[in-house]
Amino acid sequence: MIIKQKKQKNHNLEIGIILALIGTQISRIFIEFFNLQNIELTNIIFALSLVLVINLKNLVTLKLPKFSGYLFLIFGYNIYSLVAAIMAGEGLFTQNQGIIYTLYVIFFLICLSTNHRKIDGNYLVNTMWLISGVLTMMLLYKLTDSFSNFNTNVVYMANNSDRLTLSVIAFYNLCSFLLLKTHKKIVVFMKYLFLICSILVMMIVSRRGLMVTYVVILLYHVFINAQFNLKIEKKTFVSIFKILGTCVVMLATTDFILPDFWVMVEKYFEILIKGVSTYFGFFDSGIDAAAINRYNNITTVPSEYLNSDFLTIIFGNGYGFKQLDIPYLQAFTDLGLIGGVFYLVVQLFYPIKILMIKTNDYSIKFLQYIAILTLCYNLYSGIPYNHYKFIGIILLAYAVTEKRNKNDKCRRVTYENNKN
Repeated sequence: MIIKQKKQKNHNLEIGIILALIGTQISRIFIEFFNLQNIELTNIIFALSLVLVINLKNLVTLKLPKFSGYLFLIFGYNIYSLVAAIMAGEGLFTQNQGIIYTLYVIFFLICLSTNHRKIDGNYLVNTMWLISGVLTMMLLYKLTDSFSNFNTNVVYMANNSDRLTLSVIAFYNLCSFLLLKTHKKIVVFMKYLFLICSILVMMIVSRRGLMVTYVVILLYHVFINAQFNLKIEKKTFVSIFKILGTCVVMLATTDFILPDFWVMVEKYFEILIKGVSTYFGFFDSGIDAAAINRYNNITTVPSEYLNSDFLTIIFGNGYGFKQLDIPYLQAFTDLGLIGGVFYLVVQLFYPIKILMIKTNDYSIKFLQYIAILTLCYNLYSGIPYNHYKFIGIILLAYAVTEKRNKNDKCRRVTYENNKN
């Protein structure tokens, strides 16, 4: 017996997922590009993402078909951090922002878990590629003063948008580039145009962490195929070769068009080497101001935490006690041993387990890339309450649960047929 999947009448789920993943970047780029002031566009987009992923019928009847054990752990951690935030009272610098993040994660998890269908991987990848590519071009236009200045040091843009946050959109385009299938000439042209724009954005903004993360993803893509004896697709190496080839062509030709391009390239690699070496305690290339703070936190915070009194070790110093830019550490100092172990389970151990899954499902593959981004983020960026630390791994757990449910259904049908 062949199980036929129902043809999807709409793609609300996939659009909602995209809005959840890059809603912040969409809103801030639109605000910068169209000078939209005093508009809470981010909150509108996040609210829309909840509406798009929810199944109202299942919600009313409290049916949560995709609420797996791992999703329950994520739910539990966010409830725990929400209680800690409320108990902390007013005046903590991350409290209001963190509570919004946490509430959104809780609502998104519940809304997504009411759904009962598979994510359309091809539609997700193709739509993410198109949206992120267009937004990357818009961002590049604003970053370079209408493509006139490629050697800028501006950190905050006209409407106070952090360009480091906005540049994540280029990373999503690079990830979807690896999985995009097309033979249409116009799409192929746009594919490489977006690729060039994404690389330029990364270099202009000096996103060292994201570029290192992308290299990890390329290595992972080859490793996971070889590790599980899967057929390593020729297009995997072709894609990597094309990315490297595009970089070489850019370096060889753009100096004629952009006189300051080589200055930007030289500065980028100097900052990259200095930042990475400083983070790991090697100072021969100089000391990077941002990386040295993280290095000092890595070397001093664990001993300070372990030398605290018993109650502090168990329950922590309180929500938002100190921002370390290393969420794995901050989860322990803020929420204690309980919150720290909770965080490691949902943000380290289980994601690594899911990354070892072999699959040809494009939705799972793409979300595995996002899980790698989340793992790397936890080493150098943000706080342990940011929504983007959870949305990607929630989606990955959802996709894996759906795949397992489908496989179980196939086994049951096969067993019943053989029995009859």
